[in-house]
Amino acid sequence: MTDDTNDDAIDLTEDESPDRQSNSRGTTTATNSRGRRRPPVTTSKGRDVLEYVYWGGLIVCSILALVALFNFYTNATQAISLWVEAKYEPIIQSLFALVVLLAGLVGVSLTVRELSPSGSE
Repeated sequence: MTDDTNDDAIDLTEDESPDRQSNSRGTTTATNSRGRRRPPVTTSKGRDVLEYVYWGGLIVCSILALVALFNFYTNATQAISLWVEAKYEPIIQSLFALVVLLAGLVGVSLTVRELSPSGSE
């Protein structure tokens, strides 16, 4: 006589191990090995908790990027003051500021495009 109860418990544990899959919206849903989907964890307003985690990560990374950009900008302007002749310094400073501004606008544009709901879905 064999003890099948332990084998069933092991099979059940292996079958119920969750796998993560992303859908077309970019949110992650958990599925088990049998292919059954588990609904994502949502708040009382019906929003996915994972979406809030991504927004929080975006805010933290944005703050870190702003601090790093400020440090880079001040150090770069000091380097321009040291390396560039005084009569050309305002031109170089303004070109550098323009490049930083354009890079920031491209980043904001791409982020807004990713976060806005598209009408084609």
